[in-house]
Amino acid sequence: MKVESARPEDLEPLAELFELLHPGAFDLEILRQQWALPGTSALVVWLEGRLMAGLLLRQVLDEAEVLVVGCRVSRRGYGTRLLEALRAECMAQGVARIFLEVAEDNHPAIALYSKAGFGRVGRRRGYYRSGADALLYALSLR
Repeated sequence: MKVESARPEDLEPLAELFELLHPGAFDLEILRQQWALPGTSALVVWLEGRLMAGLLLRQVLDEAEVLVVGCRVSRRGYGTRLLEALRAECMAQGVARIFLEVAEDNHPAIALYSKAGFGRVGRRRGYYRSGADALLYALSLR
């Protein structure tokens, strides 16, 4: 299992994965629009020709925000490997802090982010379509 920087040809499989896991949030057109913005990149995990996990990231100056994360299956190490690669890439780019948000009821993701060193820094009430709050997390790299 290897984490790689996404290429343009990865956008369609990434959009399919994100749509499967986060319906209506990141379709192909939205993903293409985001990809075109300065400072945006993505990381992917392919296994035997199948996209298993990915994330979309935007960096502005010395801060980065994870816009969306998706893992086809949990508890296989894909999320951990993505976050390790994210940390390494951001450190190489001089990022001081990485931010992300997660639905308050997404306990597996919260556990993953906490294990990776992210700490809760805020809350957005009723942020998701389901009505769930978004919990804001940050990871300091300095």
